[in-house]
Amino acid sequence: MSKRRRDHESESIASDKAGSLPIQIGLIGALGDMARLYIGVWLAQTGATGRAAFHIHACDHPSKYDDLVKIYAPHIDSGTLTAHRDGHAVSRASDIIIYSVESSNIVACIKAYAPSTKLGAIVAGQTSVKAQEIRAFEEFMPSDVSIISLHSMHGPSVSPKGQPLVLLPHRVTVASHLDLMHKVVDPFESKILQLSWKEHDDITADTQAVTHVAFLSMGAAWSTVGVYPWLSDTYKGTLVEEVKVTIAMRIYFAKWHVYAGLAVLNESARDQIRQFAKSAKELFELMIQEKEREFTDRVMAAAKAVFGNYQTPLLRGLNEEDDDRLEEANVDVENLPSPSSRKLIKPNSHLSIFAIVDSWYQTKTNPFDHLSLLGTPPFRLWLGISQHVFITPHLLNQSIKAALFDRSIRMDDLNFVLAVTEWSAVIGVGSFDGYREKFEGVRTFFEAQKESLEWRKRSDQLIQNLGIA
Repeated sequence: MSKRRRDHESESIASDKAGSLPIQIGLIGALGDMARLYIGVWLAQTGATGRAAFHIHACDHPSKYDDLVKIYAPHIDSGTLTAHRDGHAVSRASDIIIYSVESSNIVACIKAYAPSTKLGAIVAGQTSVKAQEIRAFEEFMPSDVSIISLHSMHGPSVSPKGQPLVLLPHRVTVASHLDLMHKVVDPFESKILQLSWKEHDDITADTQAVTHVAFLSMGAAWSTVGVYPWLSDTYKGTLVEEVKVTIAMRIYFAKWHVYAGLAVLNESARDQIRQFAKSAKELFELMIQEKEREFTDRVMAAAKAVFGNYQTPLLRGLNEEDDDRLEEANVDVENLPSPSSRKLIKPNSHLSIFAIVDSWYQTKTNPFDHLSLLGTPPFRLWLGISQHVFITPHLLNQSIKAALFDRSIRMDDLNFVLAVTEWSAVIGVGSFDGYREKFEGVRTFFEAQKESLEWRKRSDQLIQNLGIA
């Protein structure tokens, strides 16, 4: 086919989208949680004529076809969604095809269905690591196809409104295609950003992969010592601890492969996770030797480098005497000590927080730059509570003293260091099987306590009410 014909047909597709025809969107992996969130938003849209603004072509694994039909039966009946048995049919029918599949399967999936891609279409992937996704598109997609990938920086239980959404215009064969992609994502009411795939992967290594490993390591350490933190006095009494527990449960009661892909497939993430583990180990070595001057100097150097220009609190409600705010944040206020007695709460070493801030310092990373671009809800909370510890003088001093001299929490800190080291090793060798085995082993421990799932549910409310100031 001549270039002139390809250009003409591609421009015709774009022209249709500007008119009254519904935009034909394809979802490969339509039963995934994020795909279902997207489909729900699109199906709620109507155009100027009152007709549906989008028509969805959906498929999942062929074995799940009957489930697909059952779930979307009302929309199939109304003519706003067509269920297909495989990605070939979706690719032939759709002007925009979104691959919403696991990171470990994205390359094989693109290779299988790329030959059926409609002439002059747009393709995108929804994986959290873009390097292999973009390379697969480059290798297998016809040259007339635009590659404009995307990534919503939140989970399926969080409303997309106001959350970052990244568009990655890697190859745009028709100028109007980028405008069309904006039209497709506009209904999410997200904060739209444009980045290259390399910029995206470097930033998400910090905002997602390392953040997740911090909470995964907390959970692994608790499971090793057989402690459910909400039942332990060590982890009661402050909102900082509430955030640690709720986000750890949020992660462990999600799907393991979402987090595995973020860490295992992202080269930048492996390096940053390795530094996080190194920081935890080196700080712990200073703690057990009670080298007060060296430990304090290192912590304060990190504090100045990371938070020196960021003294305004990120999170509302971290004043631990504000019971009204704690209650709004869905924190169990009744089980917190009274304001007058909170000063008697046993201090925590906060080694996990010291380690993450030290790793930012060592790698010259500015987490606030990353927050402004691709800050996920867990990252915002993680950075928020870290900042709170470091810019609250009495709390920082208490934590330093506890880290150095409170031997009653030494085993907890040791198990945290071991957990971070193990997670770093599993991710460093690129083992999905090892990641899954460790993840599910810890999850099994928490599943034995029904309160674990309740703590996971509380995280949604916590995220909603402890927003960025």
